[in-house]
Amino acid sequence: LIEENDTDSDGDLDQQIFIFNPENGNWTAKVTPRPNTHPDDIFTIVVTVNTGEDMVVARNVRVADIPKIPYTFHVDTIAPQKISDLEARIDYDHQSVVLSWTAPGATTHYAIRYNLEPITEENWSISHEVYDAPEPGPAGTKEVMTIPLFQDLGNQTVYFAMRAIDEAQNV
Repeated sequence: LIEENDTDSDGDLDQQIFIFNPENGNWTAKVTPRPNTHPDDIFTIVVTVNTGEDMVVARNVRVADIPKIPYTFHVDTIAPQKISDLEARIDYDHQSVVLSWTAPGATTHYAIRYNLEPITEENWSISHEVYDAPEPGPAGTKEVMTIPLFQDLGNQTVYFAMRAIDEAQNV
């Protein structure tokens, strides 16, 4: 699919080449300009994967600068394994919560949230974000994180949820 938009804000229409929902794996995109295309015309290649994320393969490239070799890119839509053993315990001596879990592997970072209500897909984005999660270790590594309590929660229950996210932002 080719669209024309003013992607570089210079007042003329630029070509955007969209590739929707490719399968996992390595891909090649060869760009062949239309006949009579001016060498200074601009194009962009955007790959949209089924997670809704856009991956820009080439941005604002002049037609005259199109390489003789095709553009190659890798598509990864496979999410890392879910964290299935997240545990939380209160450390009363240090007024903190200690989270522990097993690293699932193939993960570049964690997203951790807490709320006074059970965390669901619907309220994930409005739940409170926990910062400074540790770097994920190799698969099977026992991970631990201590979170200071900034207020006395009394008898309230605090719910924690965690997502493992990979390099392609798969969750």
